[in-house]
Amino acid sequence: MGKAVLIVWTMVLAAACTPLPAAVREQVTPNLDFAAVQADPARYTGSSLMLGGAVVELRDEGEGSLLQLLRWEVNRWGEPLALAESGDRFLLRTSQPLDPDLYTPGRLVTLIGTVGGTGTLTRNLRDETVLLFDLQQLHLWETPFRYGLHPNPDPNQPEYVTPQDPGPDHPYDPTPWAFPYSPSWYRQQYHPPLN
Repeated sequence: MGKAVLIVWTMVLAAACTPLPAAVREQVTPNLDFAAVQADPARYTGSSLMLGGAVVELRDEGEGSLLQLLRWEVNRWGEPLALAESGDRFLLRTSQPLDPDLYTPGRLVTLIGTVGGTGTLTRNLRDETVLLFDLQQLHLWETPFRYGLHPNPDPNQPEYVTPQDPGPDHPYDPTPWAFPYSPSWYRQQYHPPLN
């Protein structure tokens, strides 16, 4: 009886952590990874991949949006594990506009996208050709560690800002200097309380 309860509980927890339904994940082309598609995008046009990424930029494209993402590795359920060491970026094209107040730099997403060829983005004053995907399904993560993080030009280093100013005598200051070398006036000027 104990083993059966453990198995059921494990299945419930796995289902609760899964961002995309099983029926949607079954649309993914089996045994296909990002590196293979990157090596020959034309060959895999129309194939589907499950990907994770951190939002770098969201552009309004009229009827839809174009999302630039910094790739993250995901597990088989679509949960982001870690930033991909290759540092790949890719573009995601949507038919409906995405809310720029939700899809801010640094937010994590999991998606299923169809290979749509390549697109161009500009980095360090140079044009770069990257993979382009057409959106099938998208999940925006609301992970606890993202609360209180404000966007930063580098999506890997969002800036943490406390919900309210801790006060001049608090030992845990949101400033770069250790207490007590971070004056209250600095916190008020550069880290105003959030209301």
